[in-house]
Amino acid sequence: IRSFEGHDGDVNDVAFSPDGSMLASTGEDGMLKVWDASTWRLVSSLSGEFGAWGPSFSADGSLVAAAWEDGQIRILDLSTDRVVSTVQLAPSEPWTWNPVDTALSPDGERVAVASGWNPPGETVGAVFDVRTGEEAFTLAGTNSCCPTPRSRGVSWSPDGRLVAASSEGTAGVWDAETGTLRQTLLGHSGLVLSVAWSPDAKRLVTGSSDGTAKVWEISREGVQERWSLSAQETGSGVVGVAFSPDGTRVMAGDAGITAVKVWDLGPTGNAEWENLPAAGRPAAEFMPDGRRVVTTSSRGADFGGGRALTVWDLETGRELRTIGP
Repeated sequence: IRSFEGHDGDVNDVAFSPDGSMLASTGEDGMLKVWDASTWRLVSSLSGEFGAWGPSFSADGSLVAAAWEDGQIRILDLSTDRVVSTVQLAPSEPWTWNPVDTALSPDGERVAVASGWNPPGETVGAVFDVRTGEEAFTLAGTNSCCPTPRSRGVSWSPDGRLVAASSEGTAGVWDAETGTLRQTLLGHSGLVLSVAWSPDAKRLVTGSSDGTAKVWEISREGVQERWSLSAQETGSGVVGVAFSPDGTRVMAGDAGITAVKVWDLGPTGNAEWENLPAAGRPAAEFMPDGRRVVTTSSRGADFGGGRALTVWDLETGRELRTIGP
């Protein structure tokens, strides 16, 4: 659709604003960049000394947050192009090492942060007040096994009521107002690497190193596993999960850096709808129309180096455009 070059290094993550008008990207170069999704013009950017991860928007798209590997979380007001809040995670707390994901609340008043490393039985993240930068509550109580030094994910439900975060073999759902752990999702046999809510906030998808993506029905009465979507043939696990805008399909990246998979949750449930090749360390996001997907890939020295974004047509599986080398 359009081609541009933005980051000087691998692109770690991407996120669309809820209305699809903006695209945020974070990279190893320490940059958070926000692009106009129609013109692909650079709207705003923030730099840091360490790699940047996990961009997220408020519901109205006015705020965007990201995490830096030195434990700093910054929230940018796009209407003024100014940082309105900086959360500095305390280096004395082990859970604050290597924050890898953020989730702004729909109203933009709070931000949830997920950690890339957490001690056994302790905190996997926390929620902070955007205005003051003070901690509102921690996300704790799902991991009773062992230290887990790889990626975590956090997601705020679109209705603002719940926060989900992943942990060792499980994912937890917390009350967004009180910080009370409401549900623990048991069923994966490996690390739960990512979580994402459906647009109606009734379902949660989790991706795991066990090679499956699971879709859960979340209600006040409890939690029920609805689908287990297998990608075992890859032998590498599932990361970077997302729902399509209409909630009828689930997309996931392959942890083995080989593909992006899309499953149909309709009457033919559990059917793989599309399998998209990807090189490097992939991340993916649906385009607002739900018919296209943008994937990121990084190529190491063995592949000649370089970073790229690729836009795919999901109806045909055809590559529409590669953005970058």
